[in-house]
Order: sequence, then structure tokens, then C-alpha cells
Amino acid sequence: EGALQVLARMLEAPEVVDNGNNDEDEGKAAEEITVTDPDTEEDRIFQMHAAQVRGEDHRLIGTAVILNDITEIRNLERMKTEFVAIAAHELRTPMTPIKGFIDMLALDEDDSFTPEERREYYGIIQQNVDRLNRLINDLLNVTRIERGVALQLFWEEVDLCQLADAVFEVQRGMTNTERHKLIRDSSAEHIFAVVGRDQIEQILQNLVSNAIKYSPEGGEVRIIIKDEGDTVLMGVSDQGTGIPESARAKLFKPYRRIHNPKTASVKGTGIGLFLVKNLVEAHHGSIWVESELGRGTTFWFRIPKAPKDSTEPDQKAG
Repeated sequence: EGALQVLARMLEAPEVVDNGNNDEDEGKAAEEITVTDPDTEEDRIFQMHAAQVRGEDHRLIGTAVILNDITEIRNLERMKTEFVAIAAHELRTPMTPIKGFIDMLALDEDDSFTPEERREYYGIIQQNVDRLNRLINDLLNVTRIERGVALQLFWEEVDLCQLADAVFEVQRGMTNTERHKLIRDSSAEHIFAVVGRDQIEQILQNLVSNAIKYSPEGGEVRIIIKDEGDTVLMGVSDQGTGIPESARAKLFKPYRRIHNPKTASVKGTGIGLFLVKNLVEAHHGSIWVESELGRGTTFWFRIPKAPKDSTEPDQKAG
């Protein structure tokens, strides 16, 4: 009914295109209508163009209507607007303790802090600088991906088990993990692969951070590493809220966040999983998710032990 009313209004308006021959009508704005999909009960947004069609004798012979589904465009515009606000908040969050502790130390003219206190404060500053650096790298990498610029990897042989342990140490320093048990579950004590160290760490940091944030009641968070011969299977599992089936198809798209009342307070930019997917694919790998509501989620990814275009470390690849 709403669409018919809009169509009637457009056809009654003097700027209706008359068979495409009225030059003055070029550039007139189309109308937007919202229609509820009966199958999914989701609102779809359409851009509607309408024009009366007349014959050579100028008699009205019909009406041409063109509908363009612009739902994804409008959703992306909305999410990008939200993303800017969230990114600003995420950038400001580590800046607050950095400035606070630097100011406190700079104003301490009497050396009233003990060496242990100073080391603690410097450690907090360092952790937040690292957090800020990781967020900036995420934003830069997403920008490169959206521009179609290949990600640059520095290939080197890496002990993935040691890297997983290092990721847990970083998370213990920057996240409240009192309710969580962080476990490295590997098929051997040392598993080596030729990878981009920084990128694999970025993947694991994103996935582990999400696992902690989306399991507010605590539980186990595992990094799983399995040597499969020519490939390595890695996963990050939690015992959290789980992911609805309806949300999984868009998990790896940019600026997407899962809306769940139990995790409504969780902050994030919505670019982490998009970046993770692209970093895995830069390693010629694949990624997928297994989840059960109320029981937890596991993100799996499989990568070759060495890049397909080279078996030698210390080489750059796009």
C-alpha cells in the first residue's frame, strides 16, 4: 500500500518523465520505499523510478517502474557511520591511561614512586601503546583491503605454539581474564610453519579477544593447533553465548556486529573478523566457524605449512 501511494505521488508530480523526451526532467530524484520481506520479516529498501510511457500520438500507453534493491548500500552507509564513532571510542580508550600515567610520572618531581611502581606504570603504558598500535594496524589493513591493495607478508619460520603462548600473555595483560582459563591445545610442543608472524599473531589476537569478550560468564578459551603434514589446522574456541545461524553468513563482512542482549556492552569496530578472513586468505588458507547457542563457538582456519609460491622464508609476498 505504501509503495502504491508513493507511485501515485510520483506519477501525479509535474516532473514525471514523459517517455524520456523531456530534457528538463533529467536528474530528478527517485523515491525510496521500505518493504517487509514476508519470508525473513526483514525490511528491504528499494529505490523506485517511475515514468508514464506515451506513444507517438502522445497517448498514455502505460507506466514504467524500475525498483533497485539498495538495502545493502543503506546498511553499509549506516554501519560506516557507526564504525567511525566506535573507532574513535576504541582509539580514545588506550589513550586515557597512557596520558594519565605519563602525566602522573612527569609531575613526580620528588621521586615519590618506588622503582617497582614505576615499572608497573611503564608496563601499563606499554600495553596500551601496543593496543593502540594493533588497532591502527587493523584500520590500515582494512583500508588496504577495501582499496584492493595486496597485504604484504614477511615470510619466516615460526613456532606456532610459542606464538599462541605469547598471544595469551598479551591478552592477560590487557583483558580481564579472571573468569577465563586460557589453554593452548596442540598436537605437539612445537609446530613450525613458514608464515607472516605479525599476521598470524593478528589473527589469533582478534579471535582470542572476541572469545573472551563474548563469553562473559567465563570458561575455557583454547587455541588449538594440529599438525596435519602439509597443512596446519588452528582454532580458537570459547564456552560463550554462541552465534545465531542467521548471523553466520555475514560474519566476515566489514562493519558487522552480532546483536545479543547478553553482550550488548561489548565494544568493537566490527572489522576484526573481516580482517581475520583476509589475513588467512593471504596465507592461501580457509576459515570457517562452528557454533552452538549457549554452548560456545570455535573459529577454525587451515593454512599451508609453507606459502605456495615459495618454500623459502624471509621473502615478501602480496
